[in-house]
Amino acid sequence: MTSEHDVAMQRYSALSLVRHAIGGHLGWREAWRTHDLKRRYEILIVGAGGHGLATACHLIKDHGVSDIAVLEAGWLGCGNVGR
Repeated sequence: MTSEHDVAMQRYSALSLVRHAIGGHLGWREAWRTHDLKRRYEILIVGAGGHGLATACHLIKDHGVSDIAVLEAGWLGCGNVGR
């Protein structure tokens, strides 16, 4: 029996990278879940580049904050770590 999580999994290999490159990278599925935004958050971080994600991780691990939203207009990890 296949779970919902298993269906969403996408395998990455050299062959899949070549196949997607030839197809113009149009066949990739999203590798993350999409959530509806709540009306209010304790902390809002704008930018999901290296600094934004590190800040969220630090707040979660070292300060126990769990009500965080990280917003990004582009793709995750873009900016300083994506170049």
